[in-house]
Amino acid sequence: MHHNKKPTPMRTLTSILMIVLTLLSCGKQQPKIDYNSQNQSDSLTMDNIAADTSKILIAELPVYFDSTDYLIHPIGLINLNESEGKRFLEIGSYSGSDYSNSGFSVDSYSEDFFSGNIANLVFEDLKTHNQILLTDKVLNITDVQYLRDLSKKINRHYILYSVIDKDMNFDKNLDYQDITSLYISKIDGTNFKKITNNFHQYIGGKMIIQDLKFYFRTIEDIDKDGNFTKVDKYHYYYIDFANDDYITIEYNPFKLIIK
Repeated sequence: MHHNKKPTPMRTLTSILMIVLTLLSCGKQQPKIDYNSQNQSDSLTMDNIAADTSKILIAELPVYFDSTDYLIHPIGLINLNESEGKRFLEIGSYSGSDYSNSGFSVDSYSEDFFSGNIANLVFEDLKTHNQILLTDKVLNITDVQYLRDLSKKINRHYILYSVIDKDMNFDKNLDYQDITSLYISKIDGTNFKKITNNFHQYIGGKMIIQDLKFYFRTIEDIDKDGNFTKVDKYHYYYIDFANDDYITIEYNPFKLIIK
């Protein structure tokens, strides 16, 4: 009679890591950097688009973060040049949307978060109905997160953004083959600033409300081969909201291990 051996914790951990690595390798294409083309400007501007008769602006229905004083209007673009065979900076797709034939909508939405491929955002004050544009640049804003729990703690309101802000591989698209950066603004869209360093790929973060810090990681193409691989350098940061404003600090989680 044969008995199955119970897997050891190390064997189980190894199996989990192999599964994770396999899933990652089968995922979307990784960003690339063409260092020969980095003298280009960061992005198109909204004025460029307004003057370009081959593109039109489309707005999604507004998003509202509960208990705030602002509506957020996601703005996207479509390319009218059908010969190119694809749209420029599409905002997702949703079969129930009024724009389903055009492929425009916000992909997902929850109480404090929405995502898509969004060229810009318009913030509207619900009391005065004044509107401001988030930026004069044309971007690809993929995630928008309101830090609600932080606002309850410190009575200051911030939004974090995952943003593709530059055509790093020079293919004339802002997409997931380019670098994603972390940005921040106030709840009204003012003080929109880049947090991550240039040429660093943002790879996620989390808010630790008890510490009043948002922790995040980036990866740097340290060997300058244009690809992000396991031989490149990971960086660890936190945004500290404990004082009147915020500061971003790089930290070393391995300082007790590697000396």
